[in-house]
Amino acid sequence: MSESSQTMDAFIEKMSPADRREHDQVMGLADALEGHIKILQFITEQKIAEVEIGMAKDYQQKEYRLRRQAADLENSKASMRETFGEKSKEYELLLLEEKLVSYQ
Repeated sequence: MSESSQTMDAFIEKMSPADRREHDQVMGLADALEGHIKILQFITEQKIAEVEIGMAKDYQQKEYRLRRQAADLENSKASMRETFGEKSKEYELLLLEEKLVSYQ
């Protein structure tokens, strides 16, 4: 554990119960915000990929971009599963997006 992490843990332990609850609430909100940001990044990347696929001039370009999108989706899947867990709504959204990519 890093020195700054140990210092922060010691500081948190000295907090009053009310301050600690507030700290925990803020940390929970920060985690939720991080999750929403990851989802928005994922959706943005998917929309960009859809536009690129739509702009492809021939079958080879379209196939290449679809394969690249599928590979990016696999990377996102691993990251989202690690961050949110397999039972989360966020991960379920990703699986639905994967089905859409497979359909395309």
